[in-house]
Amino acid sequence: MDSLKTITLNEKSTFDIKGLIEIYEEVAALKMQKIRKEVMDSQAYFDGLARLSDEVALDLTQYYQGKTKAAAVFLSSETGMYGDLIDKVMVSYVNFVKSNAAQAFVIGKFGVNLMNSYAPEVKFTEMNEADLPLLMNKLSEYSKISVFHGRFESLARQSSTSSTISGPDIQKYEGKPDKKNKEERRLSNIYEPDVATISAKFAKEISASVVDQSVRENDLAKYAARLMHLDDALYNVSRKLDTLDINKKRMRKRMEQKKQIERIARWQKQ
Repeated sequence: MDSLKTITLNEKSTFDIKGLIEIYEEVAALKMQKIRKEVMDSQAYFDGLARLSDEVALDLTQYYQGKTKAAAVFLSSETGMYGDLIDKVMVSYVNFVKSNAAQAFVIGKFGVNLMNSYAPEVKFTEMNEADLPLLMNKLSEYSKISVFHGRFESLARQSSTSSTISGPDIQKYEGKPDKKNKEERRLSNIYEPDVATISAKFAKEISASVVDQSVRENDLAKYAARLMHLDDALYNVSRKLDTLDINKKRMRKRMEQKKQIERIARWQKQ
């Protein structure tokens, strides 16, 4: 068993670690609450945007004519401490990229390191979170974009999900309606100055908005996962402190017993 001095030093350092964890936990909780409010407040807007996208989907096909490439984006993080959430998203992402002919993009150093370690055969373009505007310019070249990210389901549960931009909402109409129905659908909308200009602008705005919402959802899931990860760490630290406290009491008792034996031995010699 460690000496009393060693136990006391371990106890002090463990208390310091506990204090840091509590600070990180408080910060994560505040950020999660803020992001959750933003996501919930904007949910109605994005629901409306999805309905509008569906309404003008036939007209938006003009913007994607001649574009057949697909892209897959992995939203990870710049740092760790998010439990196994990023790992779960990476597994879904790698399976998708290997099964589909899509240009791969990975956002965040942590995700880049995971990809290099566990899927070195997958070629991808590395970007950081500050490069999102640049990413949107690159994604304008693709007709279908799949964004893989974390999803907040509850404080105790975060899952991997994907959001598809332009694919289902727009391409599901291509080749299905006949020309007459297609023209009738377009007559229900008025475009100024022309369909091509508005479609191009609208498609870019949809892509940017969906990616932005995906980033927010990913951040919400990440901070929830971090909060649970820190909560587990805090539990383990508390258990370690309990163990150190028991060991310290045992050590003090042994030292007291040793002193008592020494006193008795001195009395017997007298």
